[in-house]
Amino acid sequence: MQGEFTPQADVLVYQLSLRPLGAAATPGHLSAAHALGLLRATLEAWRVRWSSTPEDLLLRRGLLYGWQMAIPVGETRCLLTDHMLLPLSWNRDAYYVARLLLDWPSGGGPEIVRRHLLWLFEQAERPDGAWGRAYLANGQVKDRGYQLDQQIFPLLELADYALATDDHATLERLRPHIAPTLQGILARGQGWLLPTEETPADDPIAYPYHFSSHVLLWYTLTRLAALPLAGDYPAQAAALHAAIWRAFALEHQGRRLFAYAIDGTGQAHFYHDANDLPLALAPQWGFCPATDPTWQATLAFAFSESNQGGSYAGGLGSVHTRAPWPLGDVQGLLMASAQGDPARYAAFLERLHRAAQWDGALPEAYAPGDFRVVSRHWFAWPNAAYGLGIASKPAQPPKEDP
Repeated sequence: MQGEFTPQADVLVYQLSLRPLGAAATPGHLSAAHALGLLRATLEAWRVRWSSTPEDLLLRRGLLYGWQMAIPVGETRCLLTDHMLLPLSWNRDAYYVARLLLDWPSGGGPEIVRRHLLWLFEQAERPDGAWGRAYLANGQVKDRGYQLDQQIFPLLELADYALATDDHATLERLRPHIAPTLQGILARGQGWLLPTEETPADDPIAYPYHFSSHVLLWYTLTRLAALPLAGDYPAQAAALHAAIWRAFALEHQGRRLFAYAIDGTGQAHFYHDANDLPLALAPQWGFCPATDPTWQATLAFAFSESNQGGSYAGGLGSVHTRAPWPLGDVQGLLMASAQGDPARYAAFLERLHRAAQWDGALPEAYAPGDFRVVSRHWFAWPNAAYGLGIASKPAQPPKEDP
């Protein structure tokens, strides 16, 4: 990154393809476009990115992953969120990467997000009108399970992008997708109870109606309401907000909690998972104040031994991988920040730094004793979500005079 190309530099351009003409197309284009100049421009772009990258190693890793894993697919970009398995992209994980790129725009993040939105709405397959669980970079569905939150995150990413930029053209281009996508989500529901086949951890769900996905949809409706769009989004958000409180705020072991999932006829599953960030984000999003006793009791339950399958040695994890997750520690940051608890915030921050790898990468899960990696030492989502936690850092209490 510190070197400089000279006019005498030799440039080798190559591409692999199943067809000879395809293999020759890109090298020919680059040669005609003065490959040396393109390399210089790329070097300068990365110089700008590095100069604007924060010193926080965990945050830097999140940004670098977003920049490097934005894979070109024609005009669009696929945000890979796991580059080791196939590689793959999940709408949920990619949203948090996109959110981080919007929050740190100096490295060209908004343009990556714009192209990712085109990939979501124009490139990615949607069998029966619904996004799949996971995708290959070319937009082909890898897993077809219907997850409610995976249908919502693209709408939220579009709203966030439109509200963060002055790019009216992209909003107009994608506007025709908004109402049909929302209608497809609502058509599956019973009133404002909307089903999902799986949890955000890609696991089977005990009951079809999932709490945090409903909070996510409520927040998305409020964001859409802030845009110049046709549709009664404020009224829909208000109706959904009331329905969530009516259906999910239930008594459990002498406390009023938000149930993790319900069946709509009185049965409820009480659990909380590291993958369910909307609960921790609820006060920041405006769903409820941080002083709300139901919200406080639910998070107290989440980090307690009563949360069977989700709580591990003071941390929050998942039945998907039974150990503490960095995503759970990020929820701890958000919770401590909302409650104005700097000491607890610092404790969760220390856990994250102990779990991080040499390059700042946060794993999916770690061992509670020595913080060794239990699952996937690479992962896009935890470092991206870490950016939200850092942004929410609570103010330190004033020091008392001696």
